[in-house]
Amino acid sequence: MRRGINTNMSQVESLYALLSDYEPHSTREIQKSVYGADHLGRANIPARILDIKRKYRVQIESWQDTKQKSIWWYRMIRPEPKQSVLFTQQNNPYAYQNN
Repeated sequence: MRRGINTNMSQVESLYALLSDYEPHSTREIQKSVYGADHLGRANIPARILDIKRKYRVQIESWQDTKQKSIWWYRMIRPEPKQSVLFTQQNNPYAYQNN
């Protein structure tokens, strides 16, 4: 899914929004979508990935393209659904014990 640059968002927020579809995104796509095609500076994507991991507490996997070694891929890992614990009288550590 391709998204345009939102100038009201920081680079971290824009990259998080891009990765939140849980699909792989290449450094080229990130460069265009987050930094802009006319960006002249060096895009420090790994640093922004680390910022996202710390800020949003998510996991992001990365791998190097097998054909073009200068291209990396990033994908946010979908979180596991949280299991709810059902306490019964037998397994509730705070239940009143009438012995």
